Amino acid sequence: MFASVLKSRQFCIVILLLPLSLGYIGGSAVGSETGRWQALPWVEDFESGLRQAGKTGRPALVYFQARWCSWCHIFERDILGHPRLQRSILQHYVPVLINYDARPKLFRQLGGVGLPYTVIVSPTGDPLARLPGILSVKDMIAALDEIATGKTWLPVQIDAPTIRITRLDTPSYLAFRRAYLEYLDTLFEPETGTFTRQLESGVRIKRPAPVAWLYLAQQDLWPQRSRDAAHITMERLYDEVDGGLFYFRDPHRADEHLETSKLLDSNIWLAYWLAFVGKRDNDPALIHTAEQTVEYLEQVLWDTRAGGFYQAQIADPTYYSASRRERERRAPPPIDRIKRTDTNAQAAWALVKIGDLLDDEHTHDLAAATLDYILQTNLRDNRLYHSYQDDSGYGVAFNLPNDLFWLLATAQEVQRVRFDDRRRQKLQAVRGLAVEWLKGKMRAGDARGMPSELPGLIAWVTVSTHKPMWSAEATKWALTGVQIGPQTRPQDPVFALMAWEKLLANTVN
Repeated sequence: MFASVLKSRQFCIVILLLPLSLGYIGGSAVGSETGRWQALPWVEDFESGLRQAGKTGRPALVYFQARWCSWCHIFERDILGHPRLQRSILQHYVPVLINYDARPKLFRQLGGVGLPYTVIVSPTGDPLARLPGILSVKDMIAALDEIATGKTWLPVQIDAPTIRITRLDTPSYLAFRRAYLEYLDTLFEPETGTFTRQLESGVRIKRPAPVAWLYLAQQDLWPQRSRDAAHITMERLYDEVDGGLFYFRDPHRADEHLETSKLLDSNIWLAYWLAFVGKRDNDPALIHTAEQTVEYLEQVLWDTRAGGFYQAQIADPTYYSASRRERERRAPPPIDRIKRTDTNAQAAWALVKIGDLLDDEHTHDLAAATLDYILQTNLRDNRLYHSYQDDSGYGVAFNLPNDLFWLLATAQEVQRVRFDDRRRQKLQAVRGLAVEWLKGKMRAGDARGMPSELPGLIAWVTVSTHKPMWSAEATKWALTGVQIGPQTRPQDPVFALMAWEKLLANTVN
């Protein structure tokens, strides 16, 4: 029986591991049928769950989800809500429920790539089995029952990266850049006009890659492809009725299923890319869509009472498949009212760039207000908290490197267009936290093993902001953690390339 489970689970890795959601087929997540999964005695804190697992001697079943994630809704309704599966969980495990947006570092540490994600861990927190994606009820029960008897199953590790940075001279930069462009070319699919081919790891790309396309456009590479990709993305994802851009449309399904959640980070990066190409090509349609997307974010995801952007508008394919007249009569989908530091910082960074492109002072003001929200709300007691949620306050995660370095990258841009001396003092505290984190990380060893996008971000911040704060070797150290491998997403190496170019230019000057 376990062999059939293994076969099914491998299928899930290929098909379901990448997307953070697909559309929520079936409408609202509220009701007796869809809410049955909540009858399990979930512990909504990882550390508390481990303590309970230690007291009972049972492993913890840790389930990562997000309110906006459509596949999570389906998994909860059709799998976790099944009585037979619930009996198996109650018999053998301590069920632990984790909000992905509140604990992204933990998600990565436990082997997560996409949602929904279930991992079985020992009372000491060591992964015993990973169950990514959605299995059938029968296969899920078979897996959990066999794991409970002491058998474990962990997916085979992906092979080592194919390309690493070992030297930082100009020939090495040119070779790595050439390898990156060749890699992008292998992911480009003429039928869809963008990056949708399968990664070497077996994961299929569904989400757009605006950061990669931005880099190509800024480097004046693939001009026709980037123009076509921008129009294709706009036409496939922009919501003409309510505004904003949907998360993705799946080109690998016969029905090209539309993921109808609208995420802050996805929307702002897409808006920046469309604005850049629109300005470059004097394309009014792309510029208009970028402007309307910023307006959507301000009107729908911005918290007018306390400031800051909420993370997402929740998927609801039933609402979005209705006619325009029907949608105008109905209330739009609700907002996932969690505010993340990293995505708010990215939004502020991109808003400055969009304001520069379109000569829009209001967009600069909005960027400054976003940065001030983070500093006034999420920075407290020498901790930069990762997230704040209206109904539960701050999460337990703080001083995460993605948050620290995105905030510093953003601060430089915002201070350039809206300098504020009072803001400068708070930013000095953030720099202190980042410097201490980086010193500790450098003492611990090389930069390998960090999340794929982080080394490039660190390299960019250390080479371009407040140089006296950083060790002369910090940028070089960070760049040695950059790689192109079987699971590299199209946008992962972009900031590393930008930092490397600046490092070489500084060396020449």
